[in-house]
Amino acid sequence: MMPSEPTDSTAPTRPRGFFVRKWIVDKAALLTGWFTLWSFSACIGLFVTFGVTLVAANNATRHKSVPEYNQVVTEWTDTHLPAYHAMFDGANAIPIPTVSVSRGVGANASATGGILSSATGGALVIETDTSEAVPGLPDSGNDYLRYSSGLVLTTRVSRFHDSRWPTEESTNIIVGDGDFAVVVPVVSYYCDVEDHSDYNSVSMVPHYLTKITLLVDEVRSDGHFVADAALPRCSLEYSELSYDSTHDYETGSSKDVSRADALDNAWSACWTGGYPSGGIPRQDRDLEIVIRHPRDPYVRAVDISNGCDRTFGIDGEAAKKEAFALLGAAIACLVLFPISFVSTTKLHKRLNELQKEEEAEDPEKPPWYDQANWGAQAQAQGELPVAQPAHPVAPGGQPANAQPQV
Repeated sequence: MMPSEPTDSTAPTRPRGFFVRKWIVDKAALLTGWFTLWSFSACIGLFVTFGVTLVAANNATRHKSVPEYNQVVTEWTDTHLPAYHAMFDGANAIPIPTVSVSRGVGANASATGGILSSATGGALVIETDTSEAVPGLPDSGNDYLRYSSGLVLTTRVSRFHDSRWPTEESTNIIVGDGDFAVVVPVVSYYCDVEDHSDYNSVSMVPHYLTKITLLVDEVRSDGHFVADAALPRCSLEYSELSYDSTHDYETGSSKDVSRADALDNAWSACWTGGYPSGGIPRQDRDLEIVIRHPRDPYVRAVDISNGCDRTFGIDGEAAKKEAFALLGAAIACLVLFPISFVSTTKLHKRLNELQKEEEAEDPEKPPWYDQANWGAQAQAQGELPVAQPAHPVAPGGQPANAQPQV
């Protein structure tokens, strides 16, 4: 057996560990770098959300609007609703009032006009337990009162919008009769023009009146139904009963239809000759008329809440708790961010150390080894021989062993 060669005990040895491999350190630095960027963005987002939520909590009015609405519900169920019932459904009830619809001068002026009575199938009827009489609010909270009984007068004008004729721009709703009648003018058709610049087009969007709510609460001692008939907020509901009419336009010097021309075409589709040419509906639709008491909670909710959506907004106290929870998360994020940043910095430092260790372990490899023009630099420093021609060149420019030319 041949004796083994002696080893040099003074030769340096590479330390062992998880972060001694260059590719591991490189991947770890990349991951912590991405986490640092994410945590920084998350911190900013949490602080912004905290501020927005805190402002919304301080501006919340639910703690005021809900008690006010609850008071309206209590007064409605205890006082106004029984009186309204006695007016129309009690022992001394008055006759159900008449409602007229005047269609104006349009082509369909006489199709459904006149007094709505039992003969026309449009008489007002009493509803007390339907979804119209007791409409639920869209607010999902459980802190406001509900009620299970109401009273409204409703009717439908059959085929108010008729696919055979255009709908007039305006209509008069007449409550009561004779000298005591109250006329309420409403817009029965209007049209918008929308500019879709992203698609180089404009469109006309028709709107047809499909529901109207009136407020009436007063009756004369002789039985005439003559009280103030007023339009409350959010009392008119419209539907798009025709398809949008789209008009395209071009841009640039070679345009065929300009934007201005397309807008004119869209407006012409809304109105032609003083009549709404776009007002001819693609389908027949009734007009629903609803008469409510002014103290009806569904009517009062518009003024008490956030408007036509009839919601009371957020709970201020709950929103404050949510805001401070976001603040806690933002503070925790502030702790993670510097830790991640410092870790990323140390990993990059360790990566540089490993790079230097690799260079130190291979002293024969010059510093220009990994560069693109390493060959030229090696020749310039004498590390590589300079390429010589295959044949020596004589002073005359011919190779020394070239054959003389004859």
